[in-house]
Amino acid sequence: MKNKKKSLFIIVLFIMSMLMIPNSIFTTEFVFATSSTSANSTLIHPMSVDTSTYSFVRLSATKAQATVKGYSSGVTPFIKLKITLQSAPLNSSTYTNVSSVNSIEYEVYDVNFISKTSSFPVTADKNYRIKIEITDKVNGNQTTQTYYCKLS
Repeated sequence: MKNKKKSLFIIVLFIMSMLMIPNSIFTTEFVFATSSTSANSTLIHPMSVDTSTYSFVRLSATKAQATVKGYSSGVTPFIKLKITLQSAPLNSSTYTNVSSVNSIEYEVYDVNFISKTSSFPVTADKNYRIKIEITDKVNGNQTTQTYYCKLS
């Protein structure tokens, strides 16, 4: 019985000591940052667009739809989205831009969200993907994030 009381006392003491420690010790902060190199130094700056979702789905034998969304934790002065269609032969993983199809470019200002849905022509004899470039500007620093999404 003494061992149980002693164990219980130690557990209660541990819990009470944990409650006295400030909560900030147990929180986790995720900082989205990238580095850019200038001629003289490397700068670290925060990313405004810290979450993005995207999809590229076939609607028919000749048409596919790309949907891209980017979210920032706060208002950014400028967000630019560029979607480029790329193709590769069926047995290859080497993609190139489809020159006959213009890239989709879209810009928004003083917001924390960008969203664009666009359709692209596709055929059955090639693999397709989209190249997504999201450019934002934070504290005067412009940064581009690039993603790829295969046709599903």
